Amino acid sequence: MALSVNQRRGLADVARLFGEADVPYQVGGSAMLALHGFDVTVGDIDVVVAGSARDRVDAALVDLVIEIPVRREPWRTDWLIRAQLQMPVGPVGLDVMGGLALVIDGSVARFPLVAERRVSIDGWEIPLAPLAHWYHLYRVHNPEKAALIRKRLDDAAIREAACALSID
Repeated sequence: MALSVNQRRGLADVARLFGEADVPYQVGGSAMLALHGFDVTVGDIDVVVAGSARDRVDAALVDLVIEIPVRREPWRTDWLIRAQLQMPVGPVGLDVMGGLALVIDGSVARFPLVAERRVSIDGWEIPLAPLAHWYHLYRVHNPEKAALIRKRLDDAAIREAACALSID
């Protein structure tokens, strides 16, 4: 399933807001999977930024409805903000994670802020997180999505991502 028109516009707004605030970011989660062509339902947009970018993120999202939820294991983000992007057809949920880390196989896997590829939406370049990194995240968080990603990865890519994430 592709992103809805609302979600695509929401991603373009995120690119604009974070571009204006000089916040480096990457899109992960179901939105990233949909942009890679996977048939998934996208509930909200997951974005990872550097933990040190909190002040710039707050400034960029100042006009949005925001909630700061309690973090729970196995997540180890520095902070998490949930916002609602007000779009013409209704709100689009946005989760912004300050750094992304997760307990995987007994180790804390820290996800680097790197883009595997970029896609253009409404003239904005959207950086996508590496599929192989999210494969490991989904092994813990959503095995069904991990199985989808696994079909596109070879063993070497999975091992390389495990090394990059310091997973045994």
